Amino acid sequence: MQITLLNWNIKCGCNTGLLQNGWPKRKLPLKEALTSERFDVLCVQEALLDQLRFIDGFLPRYQRFGAGRTDGISAGEHCAIYILKERFEATHDGTFWLSATPKKPSRSFDPPPLPPRVCSWVALRDKQTGKRARVFNTHFPLMVGAL
Repeated sequence: MQITLLNWNIKCGCNTGLLQNGWPKRKLPLKEALTSERFDVLCVQEALLDQLRFIDGFLPRYQRFGAGRTDGISAGEHCAIYILKERFEATHDGTFWLSATPKKPSRSFDPPPLPPRVCSWVALRDKQTGKRARVFNTHFPLMVGAL
């Protein structure tokens, strides 16, 4: 099965402090870029709920999967997956933590102050061919000076 997948680090929409990254200026160019591309699956990282709702608003043909890493529902950054609804049916989905307790929100193996790490996934069935695939989406820290 051939799938066109787009992967995009949204970078959390922080507008103050050390993590300030200009979300108000970046969001419209992001919308332009995503609506000009053709993809079956979109994986985003570091997306906060308000950013996901913004994306939901201009990608109505897609269904979103994934949970917030802080509470397992909506709080914190997401590694969300969007699937083209007219092409795929999601048969299963979930989010797990890259930790000793993967089924619940928990600190990852990264040392503090690095946040918990999650992996969201979705099992797909192509509506035309019946073929199946799984998509996994995670985000690892930039290891400056590692090697």
